[in-house]
Amino acid sequence: FMTIAEEYWRQWGNSAPSAGSEFDYKGISYTVSKVLGTGGQAISVLVTNDKGEECVFKVHSNPDGKAAQKELKAAKKIKSTRCAEVYDFLESEGNVYGIIYEYIEGRTLKEISKDKNHPLTSTEIQKICIDILLALNDLHQHNLVHRDITPGNIVILPNNREARLID
Repeated sequence: FMTIAEEYWRQWGNSAPSAGSEFDYKGISYTVSKVLGTGGQAISVLVTNDKGEECVFKVHSNPDGKAAQKELKAAKKIKSTRCAEVYDFLESEGNVYGIIYEYIEGRTLKEISKDKNHPLTSTEIQKICIDILLALNDLHQHNLVHRDITPGNIVILPNNREARLID
């Protein structure tokens, strides 16, 4: 049985959390860093635990938890260095409402494409395409389909040498 403080994240489907707000989940203290993105089905929030480790809480807005359970089942099959790793899931009253993912530091392809001062070279674009195709191959090896491949779900690592698929 969880306390109200431990279910703080369940409210995020209706109202985005404020940076700096703190909460506990499964005995671990977290601090909200920022909202990474909101979509029609979920909100992704960057949080830092009490050890200073960053991770992403992705909370589904659907109250029955079926979408999150389906995503968790698929995400647990992923064994790829080219995709964000699943750490844990967000559960309440026996239902899964979200997933805790590895935070991939970098800039999204969406952010990079808006930077008119530093356009990507054809070589960089080819490398990104190869990395994402390799990530998709890893998913397809487990009979998984991503279903949301967008520039916002492709992260380019700070070294500009690798691209990763998230979400």
